[in-house]
Amino acid sequence: MFSSPNISKAPASRFSELASHSHLHPSLLSTQPFSHIQSPQINRSFFEFPFSNSSRHTHHQFSSPGKEYCVDRFIPMRSDPTKRKLLFDMQNDSTSMVEEEGFSSRSQQNTTYRILLEEQILGLPHAMTSEECVDESFGSQNKSSNRLLNFNKRHKEDRVPMSDHIQQSCFPFDIEARGMKPLNHTRRIPDKPCRVLEAPYLEDDYYLNLLDWSESNIVAVALRDTIYLWYGADGVISRLSQMDSYSDIYTSVGWNSTGDLLATGISNGRIEIWDPFRMKVVRDDLEDHYGRVGCIGWNSNNILASGSMDNSILLRDMRIRGPQSTVMRLKGHKYEVCGLKWSPNNFQLATGGNDNKLFIWNIKKGVPEAKFGDHKAAVKALTWSPHQNGLLLSGGGNNDKTIKFWNTLTMKNVKSIYTASQVCNLLFSKNSNEFVSTHGFNNNHVVIWKYPELSKVSVLEGHTSRVLYLALSPDGETIVTGAGAADETLRFWTAFPPVPQCISSKLMPDSTNLR
Repeated sequence: MFSSPNISKAPASRFSELASHSHLHPSLLSTQPFSHIQSPQINRSFFEFPFSNSSRHTHHQFSSPGKEYCVDRFIPMRSDPTKRKLLFDMQNDSTSMVEEEGFSSRSQQNTTYRILLEEQILGLPHAMTSEECVDESFGSQNKSSNRLLNFNKRHKEDRVPMSDHIQQSCFPFDIEARGMKPLNHTRRIPDKPCRVLEAPYLEDDYYLNLLDWSESNIVAVALRDTIYLWYGADGVISRLSQMDSYSDIYTSVGWNSTGDLLATGISNGRIEIWDPFRMKVVRDDLEDHYGRVGCIGWNSNNILASGSMDNSILLRDMRIRGPQSTVMRLKGHKYEVCGLKWSPNNFQLATGGNDNKLFIWNIKKGVPEAKFGDHKAAVKALTWSPHQNGLLLSGGGNNDKTIKFWNTLTMKNVKSIYTASQVCNLLFSKNSNEFVSTHGFNNNHVVIWKYPELSKVSVLEGHTSRVLYLALSPDGETIVTGAGAADETLRFWTAFPPVPQCISSKLMPDSTNLR
């Protein structure tokens, strides 16, 4: 009387088709979306027969005598979830067939979401293989239901050795395409300098600071009475200045935060401000020190700090002309001030001296917040961490040979390591949580450290004298080191990784992307 309904249709469409036949049982038409359909009264006993795979021949009470109807509909047992899923959830598209065979896209999304949560929030690394990912995604389904199709695992001897797929993503697409950072691999640092420049007459004096690298990619180095500029863009070298008096020499150099002004300290206590693009002095009216100026430092507010052999530290506001630019004079050291560094927030100033003391100054009040005497030699090497607020590193001279770590929020010494050599310079990377130290007696090498593990990432050798000078490139990848005496060279090293790319997370996008 009617043909069998197509089982490949969706359940809703099947019920719509069956509703057009008036002889069907009302229970089959009582589904909620089709409750408005009025079905005629039908003899309930017509469908009361046991389940059979064969066709059933019977007489309908409304049919004429002798006429038979062949009922070939297959009504499954609703209590069997496997058969119901097989008969009612099959679709013609290939996607559903893949889902039936255990490669459910929903399961893959759930597994991807779980791993994204663990990696982004908890920081848990994942290095699952493709086979383990399939087991993780669908193993619970295979165990909880009787699948028509099951995948057998490979034999143990057929598996690929773990060493061949360490840190391999369990997904068929690239890990960076998921908006996640790849797993960290061991970084190889070249043990040879990428460039070497001759620096004749470079002073071999532990208390001077004769080298600096600007944000405009210009290296300034003082060679006795002359200052030279090396332009990183094209490698050109030019002479910025040369003093008329042979009795005076340059004792320190320092770029401002934007790289368009260079401050130079002189052995007679004077300070000059140079414009490297116009190649001329723009300020020479600053208040003088009474001894050589061994260290200079700018902060981002155009405040220039200078330390001198007269044991004092002068702070100058460069927006003010003349000697009135000196806004503060800090006194506390008993001997020459040889180290000076501003904190990243400009609120604190760290100074070290030949009196083996380390001072932390409160700039607003003009008084030292703390004074430490833990070092047993002069404190020249100073650096602040750009990654952790209030973390300061200091290095001692030949009789100390230690690097100490200070929490300037609590004013306590948190760590100390012995380096077995004179600590000449310290510098924190702005691209990674690492720092570099340069050393004198007895090793004359450059060491890159990992923080907070304090493990040596690399030891760079090549200088034959004390590595007294250090500066960082504007991109944060390259350092330049200088040594005097028998060495008299500037060496450029690729020390730190590049700036990490800003990869937005699918789970937690950058705050700048929020709307």
